[in-house]
Amino acid sequence: MLKFSELEVRNIKTTISIFICILIISNILKMQCFYAVIAAVSCLQPSVKNVYKVGIDRSIGTIFGGVIGLVFLYFWGENSNDIFRTFSMTMAVTFVMWGSVKLTRRPDSWTISAIVFLAVTTNLLGRDPYEWAGNRILTTIFGVLVAMGVNYIFEKYEKTS
Repeated sequence: MLKFSELEVRNIKTTISIFICILIISNILKMQCFYAVIAAVSCLQPSVKNVYKVGIDRSIGTIFGGVIGLVFLYFWGENSNDIFRTFSMTMAVTFVMWGSVKLTRRPDSWTISAIVFLAVTTNLLGRDPYEWAGNRILTTIFGVLVAMGVNYIFEKYEKTS
């Protein structure tokens, strides 16, 4: 039986997770797989317990940042580049970071909350904000679930061998 180091096992799990995300999201669903792949790669951990915590934090942060970003766009729009909108966006991202720690009670979700908020409010490039945020949230959660599943299968396999 082959024995792999922890780093080699993590690389194998990451490769399998990337393959699953690209296969299903890009090839079957014909959607952009970028955020699913990033979520899967960043959520893989040495244990199922750790991947669950990281995955939940990432999912909650993504949802929180995405929803607040959509609310911001509803009130301020996407095309205004004045100083008031810039100041408002800065205050809103501050709220997102604070809220992801205090309101969701997931302190490790603040970084992804801020990133998603900024992605939704500054990176639309003419796309529908609701569709874009929805796809971003769903593909991220898909990547998290793939990472959890792959980790779970590997952990069960390692216990039986």
